[in-house]
Amino acid sequence: MLRRQALFATLTLTIVAVPAEAQRTRWTILNETSVRPGVSTETIWVRNRDGLREARLCIERRSVRITGVWIDFDRGRSQQVSVQRTIRPGECSLAVSLRDGGRDRIRSVRLNLVRPTAGTRPLIRLEAR
Repeated sequence: MLRRQALFATLTLTIVAVPAEAQRTRWTILNETSVRPGVSTETIWVRNRDGLREARLCIERRSVRITGVWIDFDRGRSQQVSVQRTIRPGECSLAVSLRDGGRDRIRSVRLNLVRPTAGTRPLIRLEAR
């Protein structure tokens, strides 16, 4: 009886864990940039990709405070995103729904940052799905 309960618990945990892992792998890395010391703006350039509905920023190496984000599209349109938060290493911003439901291609993402001091340079990764 105890063995059957342990097997059931293991199978339940395995089934519950798979969707979370699958969700993480659905994000595509579009590009990344390493923030230079003394800089308060960065641009992440993107090769054209069709059909993206959501985007997010993920941070590695060191925390960074983002105060503004502008997503520029190929047809000259922009989308301003309010972030106003510090994102720690290993964390991502909330997913942002892209204007026009992904019909426009992302050209670049411009970031306003609180200027980082000397030391380890934060890595900002742009992901989309």
